[in-house]
Amino acid sequence: MRKYKLTNYIRLSKTDFTSYRNTKCFLCSPGYYCPHGSIEPIKCPKGYYCEHQFISPLPCKRGWYNDEEAQYICKPCNHGFYCPYEGLVDAIICPPGYICDQMLIGTLDDDYIGIHLNI
Repeated sequence: MRKYKLTNYIRLSKTDFTSYRNTKCFLCSPGYYCPHGSIEPIKCPKGYYCEHQFISPLPCKRGWYNDEEAQYICKPCNHGFYCPYEGLVDAIICPPGYICDQMLIGTLDDDYIGIHLNI
């Protein structure tokens, strides 16, 4: 008998050998993840994203955030905010006197025309 590995599918019926033939599977939808052996999809948590057929959530990358569950993409940090870490739930507001751009925060220096980055 051949063994088949069902990756990113969920088995809906009993797992014993007699019911194996009648087992129904479905693909894990975007915004949800389906670990091996799970019986139902799990919502992707805030700060993470789950594309189609994920077995575990991935954290939003630097410069991105996710403030909602069950999402398949993260949101980019907008002007006036920054996201310096992976897995952020909320973008961080740029403090007064600073310049922020997605992943970075910096200040203007009067002695040197330029931006000093505080990473």
